[in-house]
Amino acid sequence: ERNGFIYIGKMDADGKASTGQNYGSESYFTQCRDTMKPYVTDLMFDGERNVFILEVPIITDGGFDGIVYGAVNADFLVDIVSDLLVGDKGVSYIIDRNGNVIGHPDRSFIEQHANIIETAKEDKGVQSVADVNLRMMKGETGFDTYNYYGDKKLVGYAPISEELGWSIAIEISENEFKSSIGVSTALIYGAALIVIV
Repeated sequence: ERNGFIYIGKMDADGKASTGQNYGSESYFTQCRDTMKPYVTDLMFDGERNVFILEVPIITDGGFDGIVYGAVNADFLVDIVSDLLVGDKGVSYIIDRNGNVIGHPDRSFIEQHANIIETAKEDKGVQSVADVNLRMMKGETGFDTYNYYGDKKLVGYAPISEELGWSIAIEISENEFKSSIGVSTALIYGAALIVIV
């Protein structure tokens, strides 16, 4: 609890957990077993909440001997993106290595496993957003624009972790951005006029 874990446990070399359940065929178990390296799962629902499972292999005499795992509440990503807003209507979000939204101020995006890349296959109205998300999945850093149902957005994006394949984007409506620049310009001109007077 002190280190942010909701619960921890252990699996043996065959994937049998301390709870009695067997996870030997799950991809997150086999990934950790086969690479013999720590592994973080994709966003999972554990029956009560969305979590990430952090796994570390147990290595005995150079061989795989099981896994120690711990679950962390995925809400920490919501807290991060909620604090990274630009303007009144700006939004920031985090996607995973598969393009799924795992951090968004609107929790429904996370709960519904929103994936704009998949949505764009049926709805071409979000194709420009999907194109940016594809670049994010490749670990690119950049600045771009896209149309989200008629609202032109300015967006900056960067990878959070190459190992996890997560990336973050911060967007703002172009109209709001131009409006704030207009206000700033007017204030500068006003201040200059006062100084001249």
